[in-house]
Formats: sequence, structure tokens, C-alpha cells
Amino acid sequence: MSLILSGTDGLSDVDGTAATPAIRGTDANTGIFFPAADTIAFSEGGAEVARFDSSSNLLVGTSNIPSNRDTVTPKFIVNGAGAAGSMQVVRNTTVGGGGAILELTATRGTDANSYTILQSGDGVGSVIFGGADGTQFTPAAQITAQVDGTPGANDMPGRLIFSTTADGAGSVTERMRIDSSGNVGIGTASPAVKLHVSGGTQRIQSTGSTSNAFLTLQNDVGTQAILGIVSSGNSPANNFYIETNAGKTVYVDTGGQLILKRTAAVNAASFVCSATQNTRAVSFVNNNNNNEVGYIFLNNDGTTTQYASSSDYRLKENIVPMTDALSVVAQLKPVKYKWKINGADGQGFIAHELQAVIPDCVTGEKDDVETYTDENGNEQKRPRYQGVDTSFLVATLTAAIQEQQTLITALTARITALETAP
Repeated sequence: MSLILSGTDGLSDVDGTAATPAIRGTDANTGIFFPAADTIAFSEGGAEVARFDSSSNLLVGTSNIPSNRDTVTPKFIVNGAGAAGSMQVVRNTTVGGGGAILELTATRGTDANSYTILQSGDGVGSVIFGGADGTQFTPAAQITAQVDGTPGANDMPGRLIFSTTADGAGSVTERMRIDSSGNVGIGTASPAVKLHVSGGTQRIQSTGSTSNAFLTLQNDVGTQAILGIVSSGNSPANNFYIETNAGKTVYVDTGGQLILKRTAAVNAASFVCSATQNTRAVSFVNNNNNNEVGYIFLNNDGTTTQYASSSDYRLKENIVPMTDALSVVAQLKPVKYKWKINGADGQGFIAHELQAVIPDCVTGEKDDVETYTDENGNEQKRPRYQGVDTSFLVATLTAAIQEQQTLITALTARITALETAP
């Protein structure tokens, strides 16, 4: 084999091998050789360590482009056994300076010096984690940066998409994203708030026999609320609670009881509200005007309660005395009955019959039904039962008693007059 040195052609007609490279120094088995057309390789100690192949790809530690399921053909490959299969970027910097940088960039142009503007949805860069499946490398996870809006000069809105491959699948599926406004979406590609979780069951879990699990919500001035679960190793055990700066104010215990401003239920009640005497324990408010329309009041004696509905004179007009109440009472049909659910005895009124006489006492309509969607997505119908509030009978019964008393008084006077007549 001849070696030709020419001012025009340079070094030619020599290829060499990894063991005897064509260009070398005093070390006979370390240098540069040419294993194939349009290919430059580098050897060290008689073994190939890197090459530029015919497609200008730089391969370190391998002479072949691996087979990738995602059809990626990288320009730079590092291959090695154990820790040798890794890369490191080190930046020498001053105190307070930045660390090493790995920058992935994209353009719609034809080369690195072409800055044709990207559009919303264009990819900016990806980091792909792949594993050998027996025949090729298949992606297991991926982090992708995309343009998230309309870019312009010094303006490149972006989003990060985190994806994983499900068991039995050969491609990644998006699991989470951070959009250009900083909203985080899990299970949704359109997060509407700072943390938007959609689908499935969400859990915040704390491990350990005495560890409480909680979620703290806090604003910029330090006011906070905590949603938590008290563990079995603490007291009261296994309660769900809401805590504010004033302490734990709401509990739901293991029996499903809702407890306000206390840490324990009272007499196995499903709903417990604690209040000081001479105060409202529960208030009912009209959302349309924010006016209170009723309340449950703990009396000043600290022992009894009032159930009050709004009746202030300032809420009323066209006030006139009630008349003909006796004839109204005469139309009422009190009955006895048995409840279908358990056969228990009952007494009172039939809702629609009472509604025909005194409508204020009854809510709902006779034989009313509503349509709803069940847990399987099927449309169903169910009855909307009428309700009765007999407290609205009090005024009618009072007026009837007064009318009756007037009659009794008149009849008594007539009887007295007849008895005392000569």
C-alpha cells in the first residue's frame, strides 16, 4: 500500500485499521483511520473509540446507529458499559455564577443560523428515556417542550409535557403538563388553575403509625386552612378535619358525623353544631339578596333551642285579620297511616290534600318526578316527594279557635239569658 502526500489531495491511498491507524503519533495503535467510505474513525490502544459516519453522525463507543421504535436517528451517540455509558457537562464559574447548561433549541429554518419563527404547538426539544425490548429501544418516558402560544421577538411562550408508557404499550402517553401561565395539569391538557387534576382518584398519603395526612392552603399574608386526617396514633383518631388559624373547626368522624366547632360527636348525631348561648347555631340565607330567612337559635338559658323563620313586620305589607278560619279547618282531613318503609304507625295529613286547603304548609307537587343520570351513565327517573310543615297551620288554627271562642261566648250569653229569664 502506497502513501501519497500531495499539496492538492493531502494524505491519500491509506485507510488503516483500529490496530494500525493511518494517522498516528509515536503510539502505533492510537490514531485516526478510515474504515468505510465517507467515514472517519478514532482508535485508542488498538480499539475504535469514536467515529463520524457517512451521515455526519458522531458515534462514541459504538460503530452503529441503534434501532429506535420512535424512528429517532441521533447525530450524537454515546455508548458504554456501566458508568461509561454516560455524559457530563461541567462549567467553571465564579461565585454566584450559573451552573452547566444543556440547551435544546428549534427553528423552522434549514440550519442553526436560520431563525425562522416557530408556531404554537411546535416542538422545541425532548428528552426521551428508552429501554431495550429485545429487538429495539422503546420509549419508557419522555419530557417534551413545545411552543404554547404565539411567539414573537423576545417572546417564546412554552409548555412542558411529561409522558410515560403504560404497561403493554409501545408509545408514551401524556400524564402531566405545565403550561405557559404556570398552571399544572394532571390528566388534562387544558389546566384552568394552578393545579388541575382530572380523572381517577386523587390521594395525599402520609406514612407512619402516627403521621397525619394534610393539605395546607395559605395566602400571601399567612392566613391558612388545613384539610387533614388524624391518624390512629393521635386523638381524636381517624377524623377528617378542617383547621383554620382559629384551630380545628370542622370534623367528620369515622361514623360519618359532621361536627362543627367540636372534636367529638354528641349522642351519635349525624350533624353536630356547637354554639354559645343566646347565639345563632345555624343560619339560612337567601343567595339572591344575602338576607337571612331563618335560623336555629340557642336560647339564653343554654338548654333550649328555637327554630325560627323570617316573620318581621318590615318584610310584610297589606296586613289584614284572618277570617273564616273555622270553615278552612273543617276542610282538613287528618288521617292515620302506616309508613311503607317499615310499617310504623303515623298520623298527620296527606300532602296534596293539605295543599288543596292550605298551600303554604306543603312544598312540591303531587306525583312529581325528576330525571337523573346514574353511576353507569344511564338516564333514570325517581319521585320528588312532597313535604309538609305543619307550623304553617298555627295561624289558621289560632284564628279558628278565636272564631270558635267568639261563638262559644255568644252562645254562653244566650244560654245565660234564657236561664235567667223570668
